[in-house]
Amino acid sequence: MTVLDGYMLRSLGLGGDGDEVDAIERVEATFGVAFASEHCERFITVGDVWKALRGQLSLGEQEAAPLWNRFVALLGEETLSEDELREIGPETLLLAAPLTETVKEALRRMRRT
Repeated sequence: MTVLDGYMLRSLGLGGDGDEVDAIERVEATFGVAFASEHCERFITVGDVWKALRGQLSLGEQEAAPLWNRFVALLGEETLSEDELREIGPETLLLAAPLTETVKEALRRMRRT
């Protein structure tokens, strides 16, 4: 299932132990941008980072295919499988979801299969 099928990955599973910083730095290095630290402190979702990235790219760079796929691959490189990368949407949280949300999501997935 993919974001288009109505399922979106709840969280990238980054733990707040520095792996989120590594993910953002990969995005910066790959796309040749630099996010202000005060801006980074407000990043909660993948969409927040996406909006900041697109704000720093030229129109031509924004339209380069497949920008979204390259972007999410960088964010989830160390924590997600290829299948999970396809389930990332703008509302996907950067940090790991609370355990209660994780358990609820696992139960929802089990019911669908």
